[in-house]
Amino acid sequence: MPFTDTLANVCKDYLEHRNKLPIISIDGKDSPFFVKLNGGCCRHAAIYNWFRKILNLSGISFAGNRHGPRVHDIRHSFACHSFVKLSDEGMDLYCSWPYLSTYLGHQSLESTEQYVRLTAQMYPELLKDTDRLYVNVLPDINNDNSKEKP
Repeated sequence: MPFTDTLANVCKDYLEHRNKLPIISIDGKDSPFFVKLNGGCCRHAAIYNWFRKILNLSGISFAGNRHGPRVHDIRHSFACHSFVKLSDEGMDLYCSWPYLSTYLGHQSLESTEQYVRLTAQMYPELLKDTDRLYVNVLPDINNDNSKEKP
């Protein structure tokens, strides 16, 4: 499981209560995870406002204008910590990349690439072993055109 048992239990408890509500389907899509008491979709502004309240109650300052914690920072943090965990467990990061990409709901591996780069910047030691493993995959190419061909 990609998150702690404690968080999983909180989410299961929430789903148990949420599923008692008359959840409104939007255009035949799966229902959103977070819903209002009337079963409607929670708007981004409502989630943002609750996030700000939680930050305030936790004593975490928020400067605004992309300074300070954002809801999306939780997603970035999850992705980066997942890469670190995979590396610590000896997984090949490049082979596990598609799995994390799918889990994050990305439509392409390129979307997940930003997390790989961020993780590599934060933990440069993660990719050094991989670089060493793949150093001989492609042969050296001599671009010295001054030599005559036989």
